[in-house]
Amino acid sequence: MDVINIIEMVASFLFMAIAVIMVFDARRLTNKFFSFSDQNNGSKWMKLGGLLVFLIGIILLFVAIK
Repeated sequence: MDVINIIEMVASFLFMAIAVIMVFDARRLTNKFFSFSDQNNGSKWMKLGGLLVFLIGIILLFVAIK
């Protein structure tokens, strides 16, 4: 494995870790960073964004392995 593959793998694991934090702490992050009037709607979109970031991390991992 060369250095670029290792960097891609580390980046993909970082994306996945950030996504897990976004999903599990969505309500707290919504209160901290955004000023939505509806907290449930904001946390729903934060969880959806976390899912998309996680999928991007998985795709990067598969690209780095090949």
